[in-house]
Amino acid sequence: MRQFAAEFVEMAEACGSAGTLAPLAQLLTEWQHTAEIHADPQLRRALTRDNLGDHGPVPAPFPS
Repeated sequence: MRQFAAEFVEMAEACGSAGTLAPLAQLLTEWQHTAEIHADPQLRRALTRDNLGDHGPVPAPFPS
């Protein structure tokens, strides 16, 4: 809660200076998703388990 409150105040001040609330809306969405993950033990396990195995070579990107 403290981290959310600190980020909210900081973002609200920045939005006031910039004249737009879009970044504040994004922050609230991100925190909502964080709360959803913490509220659902099955989802939290799925998102935090170790899935870092080697999946093979990565192809080179397409030239621009």
